[in-house]
Amino acid sequence: MSFLYINSIPSKNIASTLSKSYIKHEYSFSEHVITAYQYKNESSREPFFENKFTGGVVIVSGWFLINGQFNDYEYLLDLIESIGVKSALQKVEAGTFSGCYFNPKYNSIKFFQDPTALLSHYYSTNVKPQVSPEVASLVRRHDPAMEDFLSSQGHLYSYRTVDSKVRRVLPFEVLEIEVESIISSYSPEDIINYSFAGKESKGLDLSSHELFRKHDLSTVCALSSGFDSRYITLKYEPNRSYTWGPMNSQDQIIAKKIADELNIEHSSFNYLTPQVVDSDRDIAIDLFKGVVKAPMTQLIANYRYSKELSCDHEFSLDGYLGGVFQRGSYANFGGLVGEMFKIFPGIYKHVGISDKYMLRNRYKNLSKHNFECLYEDYLEKTALIKKCVYSKVSFYEVFYGRGARYMSTGGIVMNSLYYSVFAPFLSKSYLNYFFSKDFGSVVDYSQFKILWAMQPKSSGIHFLRSLKSEGGFSPKTPKIYIPLISFLGRVNTHINPMRKNYLRE
Repeated sequence: MSFLYINSIPSKNIASTLSKSYIKHEYSFSEHVITAYQYKNESSREPFFENKFTGGVVIVSGWFLINGQFNDYEYLLDLIESIGVKSALQKVEAGTFSGCYFNPKYNSIKFFQDPTALLSHYYSTNVKPQVSPEVASLVRRHDPAMEDFLSSQGHLYSYRTVDSKVRRVLPFEVLEIEVESIISSYSPEDIINYSFAGKESKGLDLSSHELFRKHDLSTVCALSSGFDSRYITLKYEPNRSYTWGPMNSQDQIIAKKIADELNIEHSSFNYLTPQVVDSDRDIAIDLFKGVVKAPMTQLIANYRYSKELSCDHEFSLDGYLGGVFQRGSYANFGGLVGEMFKIFPGIYKHVGISDKYMLRNRYKNLSKHNFECLYEDYLEKTALIKKCVYSKVSFYEVFYGRGARYMSTGGIVMNSLYYSVFAPFLSKSYLNYFFSKDFGSVVDYSQFKILWAMQPKSSGIHFLRSLKSEGGFSPKTPKIYIPLISFLGRVNTHINPMRKNYLRE
């Protein structure tokens, strides 16, 4: 997975945790020290390739798929040297990685991440140029405005941290690291082109569907009652699955039915069964202090516990963004008006709500000044998107807002301490397919119905289409009834002690 350090070192607890599943590699170029962690099943070779003719070198921590090829370091280096780092990243089909390119001619290192950059890395110019996934090790001073934002919202946004000299690496941002400075190259246009570039298609077939069978890679999926993990389980056929939460919860009951139907080895445990220890709390501080107010440290213990249930070094399949693309969750907002929109989603197509109104309701705890700063950033990052308000707000939340800065901290970041993570909805094929749609057809469940209807006949498909979720509906439920059933399901889960899920454990 993607843990790469430049001129910095991992904390004691993170180094100890990573040592159980990762191989540590150290390199030195042009007075810079690079530490790259390689998951034990990501490749049988060192994550390093040198072009003997040009002297160029590429180092990658994590995994990637380009042109249907898994971790082809030689091909990646050839692309970087022939068309440049950003153009090479446009060709990435899937993956979670951080990398460096070095050429002795230029006496500097170029740092880059996978196109979505959701396993956050940060860079600092406080002293010597540094890059690290551990923000706490870089922060030296605190900006009162950002501390106020963090206190009010619970997470920051865009590149922000509480230290003005420490920044999160953004999607498609490339850092040129010299001896005493870091030069950033970033344009919002790159991730927009990557996400919206594909043509609409009826299918979502991607070489990643065959990736794990082709390379004999073991996979695991955190399975729930919802449709995101259900879809991934259907498409990628994990070797095993697990579920946490009360044993009488719908998550546990439905997940067990899915695993039995598809003949998947399955484990169940209560959300609070794994004990949070001091090292878990320290790791949460290392990764999130100054960017997330209250990280869910219990998840670190739960991912560790799930890892202990198997001796394999597995890829973890995560449903991140499934709710955004199947049900339009980032186009929703709070309050009575927001609830009415959920129950009667046809309103989205007939009422001209502004993006500022939507964002203000999604970030209602912010002061006027802090919200205006966020809104200004939103306008800059989405100016080139020629889509509806709901698409633009969803895009921003995915890559710069709540999705990137908070929701990804569990299934992407904490999960990566123990597994190599693959979030299929983040792959280029899925981003292109769903961002090509009118998000009005996402929030009214049209795309949800289409996605499940177009799945090819296979073992278990009829069962999975008919099986109702915790919310009380299934892909076979008539579209017009789903919003109201979903509302009643949420109310039932909230007030009925027999229906409580892991968040109420």
